[in-house]
Amino acid sequence: MLEHFKNHLKTYRRSYLIGIPSAFLVLAALIISIKVVFALDVVDLYFSPASADIPPNQPISLMLDAKTQQIGFVHVEMTFDPTLVNLTDEVTTTNFLKTIVQKTSIVNANTTGRIILVLALSPEDVASPPTGLFELANLPFGSVTSQENVQATLTIDSPTVQVVDMSETNLSFTTNLATFNLNPTLTPTPTQSPTSTPTQFPSETPTPISVPTAIPTQEVTATPTVTPLPSPSPTPPASPTPIPEEATLTFVGNPPAYVGENFPVKIHLSTSAIISGVDAVILFNPDKLNVQNIDDSHLLDTTTTASFDNTNGIIRLSQVENPGGGFEGSGDMAQINFQGVAPGSDVLLFQYTPGSAADSNAIRLADGEDILTQPLPLAFDIIEKVRLSLVFSTPSRLGFDYSGTLSQVNGSFTTVFTSDVNGQAGNWELDNTLNGQTVTYSIKVAGFLKKNSQITLAGGDNEIDFGSLLAGDNNDDGIINNIDLSIMYADWSGSGISDYNRDGIVNSADHWHIMQNFLKVDD
Repeated sequence: MLEHFKNHLKTYRRSYLIGIPSAFLVLAALIISIKVVFALDVVDLYFSPASADIPPNQPISLMLDAKTQQIGFVHVEMTFDPTLVNLTDEVTTTNFLKTIVQKTSIVNANTTGRIILVLALSPEDVASPPTGLFELANLPFGSVTSQENVQATLTIDSPTVQVVDMSETNLSFTTNLATFNLNPTLTPTPTQSPTSTPTQFPSETPTPISVPTAIPTQEVTATPTVTPLPSPSPTPPASPTPIPEEATLTFVGNPPAYVGENFPVKIHLSTSAIISGVDAVILFNPDKLNVQNIDDSHLLDTTTTASFDNTNGIIRLSQVENPGGGFEGSGDMAQINFQGVAPGSDVLLFQYTPGSAADSNAIRLADGEDILTQPLPLAFDIIEKVRLSLVFSTPSRLGFDYSGTLSQVNGSFTTVFTSDVNGQAGNWELDNTLNGQTVTYSIKVAGFLKKNSQITLAGGDNEIDFGSLLAGDNNDDGIINNIDLSIMYADWSGSGISDYNRDGIVNSADHWHIMQNFLKVDD
């Protein structure tokens, strides 16, 4: 993730970036230029509480004790067994590191058993970075098993951890794990048998002799005179705090993007003052994304430009109000339809310089001032989907369309297919979690034994080759034996399932194949 931001900065070192604002460079320096240097002071990453009984559902806090270090960036990956516990809601992140570079959704977390959290310091907080002990995220967990007295753990994946301070130092750290006691049963407390208590007899107490007490003389105290307090002066009502007049530009998208597919991103404008016009200058990496088109939403009266350059990676979008008019409120200026070009991680950026109206800006109608605040980037991953096709061969001499079934061994994927004359079929889209995994598939065609083959999947097109199928399983019971031979004899000189070479007649040429495979069984 960090190496990606370094490469991304190099991509955009062009002439039009010379004027990029100091505030953006602060954020870029935080995220992009992080040095790999290990400090002597060790920070602590841990879960609180470290142990919990479930049920009831239990929120777990991911805590960071930064000691005296000032924190600018954190990357943490956590693992759990999704067959025992699940997130019950989305992960909520800290207010101390407001820029969410990456956060795993509840659906992906509960599917993979892995939570990825990448947080960075917001540009507005650079002057006061967090230090000491604070919460990074809240993770609500619940049990998904009915077994009693089962233990599950939530673990920090130490090799993935990066905690970076404001001096760009990659800090040393310690971690711990959280333990869940699932569906605990209570052990009954034994009841103690009562013991007999000896009966006590009261002893006689002598009757006391009363002694007369002297009655004290009461002194008369003068009643004090009450002096009235002065009436307080009325407190003048507090003056209301003026609401700052400002405008914001925001990317609204739903990552990840996929190679070869549409990735829509909306440009959202919000302003608390009346403006006469707005310019959005957007930078992107053309090696990762291309713009297909821009759908103008006509938020302001007139769109003066809506252009894109897929060579240099720049988009210009400008809208203005007609003379005598103005805009106040919020809405979408346009939707930019990107298409993924190559897999990897990347960001979209607004080109922005504080105090300058030469790049992205929002112009106040009253005085012509630029009131746009620092826009945030949009970080996203580009994924190439995993697709699978197959190929096989048979004794057929002229080629033939075969129907069959393809299944993932020990998996949920199953599909039927019909091959072409070359024995090829499919272009199936698989679960992207299989990317990089070695998976075994089986193929079954009527009249042939079931056959297995392995493939290591990657993003893009994958073809699994089953080689030559073994002919002779005429009754599809998984073994070639005398039953299949009797079916062949019944088909002799005809054209039944025993016509393995598909030449229109069952004869000795087909008999040779069943003899070669006699007593062989399914993979």
